[in-house]
Amino acid sequence: SIILLSTSGREQATTPPRSSASSAAIDGVVITGNTAMLCFFTGTDAVSLGYAPFALPRSFGEVLTAGGVGLAALSPNRAVYVPSCASAFIGADALCAALACDLDDGRTAMLADMGTNGEMLLSHNGRIFACSPAAGPAFEGGEISRGCGYIPGAVDRVWVANGKIFAHTVEDKPAVGICGSGLLDAVACFLEIEEIDETGAMDGEFLPIAGDVTLTQQDIRALQLAKSAIRAGIECLLSRAGITAEEVACYVRLIIRYKIRILLVFLFEVIKCFMIYLMITNIDAISKFFL
Repeated sequence: SIILLSTSGREQATTPPRSSASSAAIDGVVITGNTAMLCFFTGTDAVSLGYAPFALPRSFGEVLTAGGVGLAALSPNRAVYVPSCASAFIGADALCAALACDLDDGRTAMLADMGTNGEMLLSHNGRIFACSPAAGPAFEGGEISRGCGYIPGAVDRVWVANGKIFAHTVEDKPAVGICGSGLLDAVACFLEIEEIDETGAMDGEFLPIAGDVTLTQQDIRALQLAKSAIRAGIECLLSRAGITAEEVACYVRLIIRYKIRILLVFLFEVIKCFMIYLMITNIDAISKFFL
């Protein structure tokens, strides 16, 4: 996510490379991301993220220059703010999301960014607890037989009508694969029409989704593993805070693609989610809430 700051005020660019703002009008840029992505962006050695004890190579919370980070479209001296990371796997993106949804407003609320490394925050009694379960790439279409990113032709939404499966693809192109949101929908839908059972087992080798895009037993198992990691993270946060799931007033779900609503129904559970795709400045204000 990027916010472009100009003398006329702040404007959010949902597709920064295509922003209509001229480079001369931009006084500063704020760029957020997880710890690894910010390391790559700034040219910081991220090797310590790959092995225990997973040391934070750089905490960020810095004002850099456009020239220093290679933003050639801007004046070399333009300010580029990179928000703080809380730890190796609780990145600036999660902290920005926490600020964007007022996670510290007094509610008991949980925020989950479900990706390869799920970042999860729980606000309770004036404190914010955080953890990062290793969910693997299934939520992003990785290690899925026909998995892909959010590209033209990716199945991004699946639903049931009159007992039949229907699917939508990005830009309404012929189906070429399935991205994370489509995978979640597909599993939920096949569970609904009892093509798979509550354990995730299915009859046959595959289930058709759209065109030649199908769902296999291994795909379901990969999603189960990812979902189990998220569940483990939720349980750990609840245990640390000393509360139950029923005491959580609000759940916030983040996903890479904005404008996507996900219904995840699996293994006897329903998680109703809504998404955020926002970036906000002044991230350092939230750091005092963390353990």
